[in-house]
Amino acid sequence: MKPKFTTAELYQLYQDGLSINGVAKKTGLSFALVQNRFAKAGLKTRNHSEAQKLAYIKQRRKPAGAVTISGPDHWCWKGGKAKRPYRNKIKKEECNTCGSRQNLCIHHVDFDHYNDNPENLKILCVSCHLSYHKQVYWDAKKNGEAHKSSNGPVGWTRSEGQPADRF
Repeated sequence: MKPKFTTAELYQLYQDGLSINGVAKKTGLSFALVQNRFAKAGLKTRNHSEAQKLAYIKQRRKPAGAVTISGPDHWCWKGGKAKRPYRNKIKKEECNTCGSRQNLCIHHVDFDHYNDNPENLKILCVSCHLSYHKQVYWDAKKNGEAHKSSNGPVGWTRSEGQPADRF
């Protein structure tokens, strides 16, 4: 008895984006039969990661924890990067402490995120930035003082006449 579908036809369905299980269901064959046909013919099959990417591209699956709301409607939206003007006032080329050129960030020297004077901005790599804040914290703790912290979320603007304390 001749098979209903040739291996080439099954593989074409697979290449069109169906999984091996999807090919089996569509053709009425068992998963094991389709998989064995591909193996005997020496045809390459997708690994789990490739299958997940394909399913995502074909919009059959969304990544775990995916949020469909974006932009101004999203609860985390703070107006985009344009609300952080200090990013345009200083160029991130290398860390002022260690000279690294990777994973750079901007540190506000006086911890005031509303003071965007270039003298108040310092380029640090993430490692040096973390080390600096850790040192400030432990120095304050050792001296029995309250440690310095920033005065508000980056991207918010202070209203006129509002004090510079943290919120």
